[in-house]
Amino acid sequence: MTMRGVLVLMLWLSMGCCFARLGETEQQVTNRYGAVVQAKVDDAGRRVLTFKFQRYWVQVTLRDGKSVVEYVAVRMKGEPFLEPDALAVAGMVSGTTNWVLRDAGAFSRFWVSNPSRFFASFSNEPGAVQSILVSTVAESAIATPPRAPSGF
Repeated sequence: MTMRGVLVLMLWLSMGCCFARLGETEQQVTNRYGAVVQAKVDDAGRRVLTFKFQRYWVQVTLRDGKSVVEYVAVRMKGEPFLEPDALAVAGMVSGTTNWVLRDAGAFSRFWVSNPSRFFASFSNEPGAVQSILVSTVAESAIATPPRAPSGF
């Protein structure tokens, strides 16, 4: 196992949680995250569920009854959520740890999995809620960070 693989595994174990996988049903997602805090339908007609899960807000977007986008944000502004944490979450959500960096800005990173099945976008702008959005590549064109529920 590579050093990067060991690091991702250690982060995953230390986070003490298990995120849903893209492709899971609404029932599987709800079993994993607990009670839905908010449910709505987005502009693309997809069902969006919001959960409070441990130290995170999690929004899961469903198309045809399966999760296709997952947005994970730290619930408290200023709470650390670093790039290795974000990649560990992306790995748990997508089931892959083989990410290729496609673009890097001052406060953001964009990855595509290899093979190109998943897209991940990490935001760590100072003073903002730090988050990662993971989606199937097919959904990435319409996978914009959702509006936060009240208290986000």
